[in-house]
Parts: sequence; C-alpha cells; structure tokens
Amino acid sequence: MSQKGEAEGIARIRSAALFYIVAILITLVAVFAVFIPLIVSISSISSNLSNPNASSASAAAGGILSAVIGVIVVAVIVSIVILVFIILSFLRFRDGFSILQAIGRDVGIGKTGTTLILVGAILLIIPFLDIIGIILIFVGQILLGIGIYRIGEIYNNSLTKIGGILVAIPLIDITAFIGMIMTYVGVGQIQREFGMRPPLPPSSQIPSQQTGSGVLRGNGTADLNIYLQTQEQVVSAQILGTNYLTGLIVPNMLQPGFNNLTVNFNVPLNLMPNSIYVIRLNLASGRTLDVNVTFQP
Repeated sequence: MSQKGEAEGIARIRSAALFYIVAILITLVAVFAVFIPLIVSISSISSNLSNPNASSASAAAGGILSAVIGVIVVAVIVSIVILVFIILSFLRFRDGFSILQAIGRDVGIGKTGTTLILVGAILLIIPFLDIIGIILIFVGQILLGIGIYRIGEIYNNSLTKIGGILVAIPLIDITAFIGMIMTYVGVGQIQREFGMRPPLPPSSQIPSQQTGSGVLRGNGTADLNIYLQTQEQVVSAQILGTNYLTGLIVPNMLQPGFNNLTVNFNVPLNLMPNSIYVIRLNLASGRTLDVNVTFQP
C-alpha cells in the first residue's frame, strides 16, 4: 500500500511540473507566433493612415480595428488555456505533496506553498487585496521550491534538488521554468527507480495478524498496545474501511514483547463515537498487524 501510494505521489509531482512547462511553452508560442505578427500587421496598416486618400485612410482604420479585435480575442483564448494548465499544475503539486506527506515524507511545506499560491491567485482579482495576493504567491513559490528540494533530498536525486532551488527564486520566471524542467526530468529518474523495485507480495499471500488493542481519538491520534514475538518496522498505518492513511508512527521500530506506540493521522477524524475500528499496521517485512481500537471523540 505504502509503495503504491508513494509512486502515485511522485507521479503527480511529475505531471504537475509538466503542466507548468506546457503553460510556459504555450505563452512563448503565442508571443512569437501570434502576437508579434499581429503587432507588425497593425504597424503596417497604421502607416497607411498618413495617406491623404480618404478611402485608403478609412480602409487602414478598419484594418487596425480588425487587428486589435483579433489580438484581444486571441489573448483571451490563450490566457484561459494557460490559466487552466497553471491551475492544474498547482492542484497536482498539492495532491502529490499530500500523498507523500500522508506516508510520512517531510514535504508538507510544499503543500503549504501550493495552497498559498492558489489563494494568492484568487486575491489578485479582488480590489485592495491584490497586494496580499502578490505576497502570498511570493512566499508560496519559495515554499514550493523547498518542497521540491526535499523530494530530491529524500530520494537522493540531485537534479530534483537543483530544480527546487531554481523554483524557489521568486518572481523570476526564467529560473522557475528551468527549475520545472529539471524537476520533471529528476522526478522521472525517481519514477524509474521505483519501477525497478520488486513489488510487495499480494495481500492474499501475506498473513494478517490481529493483536493488541488501543484507543482512537477525534484529534487523529491513536495509542496502541501491541505484543510481538519478532522485531518489526512499521511503514504506515490505515483505518480499515476509511481513507485515513499515515506514516507518522512513534516509535516505528517495534521490539519483541509489549510495545506502546502512537499513530498520528494528522487530521480530525469523523467517525462513529464509541465504535470499534481496525487500524492496520503495514510492516516493512510485508506483513500486516490489525489492531482493534475504540473511537473516542
């Protein structure tokens, strides 16, 4: 479960970088292939206005008006397309960071950064709040870059780390663009490394043991008491029948005998009070441990 979720988080980060790159490329193509030729055409037509011939001047004025309308229409269409790709990019980044954070990866700062950028973009269109929007985007871009850098640090990928540094330089689009390209390539290398890892055995081949007990609280924490005969490392924990999944387990190394550990799902839980739930601990060995817990809001 953990390895599959981790691969999905990495894939979302890479697709987010791709959406950003596509948005910038569309902008460049629009400028060089559409707007510049239109501006040249307007300049050529406007030179005819100096012609004393009334019919020529009228035709030139009509040509300028048509060209201006054409520029506006193209600009609106291109801007909408670019905006869609940019929004998809930051939403994908946020999803990817959320998935990785849920399995215990220290990339929450990247999720915070993308949230600030999205909120800042909304504030930009609200009068008197645009300056706050600019500040949020400024800070958000720095945090996003740090989040990308941490991905490179966690998976030991230098290209991703450099990409994160370049993205973290605010208000300089060329460095952010280059940083996103490096992020896309670097995260692609991380993906290939995941592809070379042997998959975990199917769950039907892994014996699931039910042992121990505990209390699950409404603030998202669970206190468990578990007895084991062998040393095991806990990779992640999930509440069966829900979408709650986490990698925040302390301690995550279980010793033979009785163990007390705390699982933090890092979000408030919306569950039935005083009901019994099962927390499944996914172990590094491929085994699972199921623990019955009582939910107390």
